[in-house]
Amino acid sequence: MRTLLCGVMLAACLAGTAETVRADDGVVNIPVGKTIERSMEALRADNYAYAPKQNADAATGETHVYLPYGSNPALYHGTLLGYCSDAKENHVAEFYSKNSNTRAGLTYKLVFDQPIGGFRFATSSYAEVALAATCVAGVEYSLDGKEWKTLTELPKGKRGIVNLTKDAPKVAGLNTRQLYVRIYARNAEDPQAATGPEQYLKLRMSGHPGWGGAGFYGNCPQIWVTKAKGGPEAKADAKPDAPAAAPAPPKDVKPAPTPASAPAAAKPFAFPKHRVSVVSPAYRANVKGDMHVLFVAPGMATAEATCWRQGPEFGADSKITPKPVALDAAGAGFFTFPADDYPHGPINVRIIATSADGKTVDNCYLELFNDGGVRWKDGLANAPVPPQAQGMTLTYSDDFKQMPTISRTGADATYCSRKPDGTEYGDAVFAEHKGPYDPFYQTGTWLRIRTAYQPDVVDPFNWNRKHTTGFLASLREDGTGFHTQGGRDQYFECRMIYGAAPGIWPAFWLLSSNNYKGHTGACDELDILENYMPWPETYHVTRHEWGYGPGHNGYQPKVTEIGGKANTVQTFHTYGCLIEKDTTTYYFDDVKVWSHPTHKFSWEVGMYFMINNAYKTSDGDRNGTFLRYGGACDLWVDWVRVFERK
Repeated sequence: MRTLLCGVMLAACLAGTAETVRADDGVVNIPVGKTIERSMEALRADNYAYAPKQNADAATGETHVYLPYGSNPALYHGTLLGYCSDAKENHVAEFYSKNSNTRAGLTYKLVFDQPIGGFRFATSSYAEVALAATCVAGVEYSLDGKEWKTLTELPKGKRGIVNLTKDAPKVAGLNTRQLYVRIYARNAEDPQAATGPEQYLKLRMSGHPGWGGAGFYGNCPQIWVTKAKGGPEAKADAKPDAPAAAPAPPKDVKPAPTPASAPAAAKPFAFPKHRVSVVSPAYRANVKGDMHVLFVAPGMATAEATCWRQGPEFGADSKITPKPVALDAAGAGFFTFPADDYPHGPINVRIIATSADGKTVDNCYLELFNDGGVRWKDGLANAPVPPQAQGMTLTYSDDFKQMPTISRTGADATYCSRKPDGTEYGDAVFAEHKGPYDPFYQTGTWLRIRTAYQPDVVDPFNWNRKHTTGFLASLREDGTGFHTQGGRDQYFECRMIYGAAPGIWPAFWLLSSNNYKGHTGACDELDILENYMPWPETYHVTRHEWGYGPGHNGYQPKVTEIGGKANTVQTFHTYGCLIEKDTTTYYFDDVKVWSHPTHKFSWEVGMYFMINNAYKTSDGDRNGTFLRYGGACDLWVDWVRVFERK
């Protein structure tokens, strides 16, 4: 069974059933030797709810059964000690005990339509445990629900990453129509004690939907069963708790060939080699306090973790792990992230894994939202007027302390959710606010724009795009809305952070106010920020004289050599553009990075701004695909403001 037992994790952040919920004798009915299909499309249509899925392998005689997951207590037998959460578009299903010192237990009652002769679990079960010297965790089984036999148990006081069922034996010699399986954490000296020393358990019950069918089901609890010798006519023992002696294996008997119509055996899920995959918490999870981060990096030997920390001026990169974490043979490791010591709000934790020879290095960026932490520079109240805007008048600002009004065309709203000329670009649909794929969310002093893999989205341009994203423009399609006035100095500035998912194409950019629907002649475009992931060490500043001039060039500032030397996804940055009569200058964290002669329209008719989190397939081919981080990536805008000299 692919299980994940995680010590001292973020139980408070996950919604689910209450502790100690009584199920009505939950039973999982299993037809032995039958295949029950459950496609990813059907799963998604049911909002990832559990439904039976199993595969019959004619070659081995085994039936591979995926066991229930989710918050419905009727799926489990007896008393459920702990919480369960459902699988969601951006979150795995989980089971976990209430606190770090509470007994945990989840029991399945399996009833078969014919006697089984044996069973086995998956051989790859990563677990994180932090057990006190008197506590244990493991898996046990019973044939009657009364007498329990240990299948595998971790020793008292075990802490760290383990493979829970790697050495679990195959159970044979049975002749029963029912089987109970329990996953537990408890006090070994007093197994019935509800509380006691540290005995926390956390069980992953599904994969992330963004991992696809193999990844989703490969992380579900699973069992392989074989029918009893003699087939359906075999009679179950009167006393199922007294298994018969194992029969001698037959000699010189070759398995029958697999018929052409037999379904192929499901391939076990495997984490990508030489790549960090975070197992817990979920990507983009809400965190606070001490958070244990469990990850797997097959083929790597060590790993380190850092996060940008508040401090004077720019802050600084801070080591979470005081020394490299040694990974086990499977590449698994964990560390504790003290979230309360780091900035409140959106943050990215960087995990750097290295191979034994030092030649292979992988960077993983774990997007999180810190519900605790230290308030640091967030909001316009903490943003003094920069030197390059001194003497100007603030003519536009949005602190995003509340959700702005957004509509498709900008009508009756502050922002237009696509380009004001009515067009789109890139490989993600610009989704509508309050629509079925709404990419916008507001909290605190931030607006979130989420880009996500959505295979069922209907592309209004018929480009067959399978991702959605969000777009903000300060000008409406009819040409009304906000833009600067021509013939005067103007300064645009925005503070933001975003994730590192390959293919992400975030931007803060300007178009001259003469460009909107029905008016698409010559115009100017100034790209204050244009980034292509997975290259966070730099970004693009670009100018375009569309339809009238030769100005189509730009510059790539190397941000790891500027200011605090943080790359573009490690912390929030400010991106600015000063347009004067003769010169246009670009700023990164108030540091000048590039300038060029001012273009005709940007001076004469003024500019409007756009903020978006686009996606481009071609940029997602390096270091994995967009799905690496669970099929989504967020851009968080802290504020945007514009100054003009009157």
